[in-house]
Amino acid sequence: MEQLQEGVVEPAPDVATGKEFYIPHKGVTRENAENTKLRIVYDASARENEILPSLNDCLNPGHPLQNHLWDILVRSRFYSVPLTGNLKKPFL
Repeated sequence: MEQLQEGVVEPAPDVATGKEFYIPHKGVTRENAENTKLRIVYDASARENEILPSLNDCLNPGHPLQNHLWDILVRSRFYSVPLTGNLKKPFL
């Protein structure tokens, strides 16, 4: 319901009107999680048929956005107090 209210997902029509393909998904329950007990996992490698590409095939991964651990360790030596942060739902 939260994703529906935020506009991340939308209800699918009962009857297909064109060339739609809805990505298969399932819910994963985590009993030990404090705030997100149910997480939706989408299968972006699913294909409508063998000829058409999947969503993963169409995405350009680009350069890795994660910093290299060695660079972080070296830069942290220049400061007396390191700062860290966290993003809310960064991979949604």
